[in-house]
Amino acid sequence: GYTSLGLLRACASACDLPRAQRVLTRMLDSGLEPRPEHFHVLLHGCRRLQVWGAEDDAEEALRVALSVPASMAALGMEVRLPAVAGAMVSSVARGSGDAGDAGP
Repeated sequence: GYTSLGLLRACASACDLPRAQRVLTRMLDSGLEPRPEHFHVLLHGCRRLQVWGAEDDAEEALRVALSVPASMAALGMEVRLPAVAGAMVSSVARGSGDAGDAGP
């Protein structure tokens, strides 16, 4: 649990979403059940990637953020949408997916 959370934080800080997703997968494969804070850290990584990454990165971050509620629900966790909505708003504000907007 706590080691995985620390590793997730490192991945989120580095904007390495694929590695963060692998950490969650390894947790599940080894019988450790992620807690809501694990998913919160993943969403934090999504937000960082949207702010600091290229346009393609922002789209990937949005895709990952949108997968979080289903993953949490599948584990029987209560899903609170404000964090995911924040990731979506951040992506829209950047112009992600809008061909008419060049973004920053």
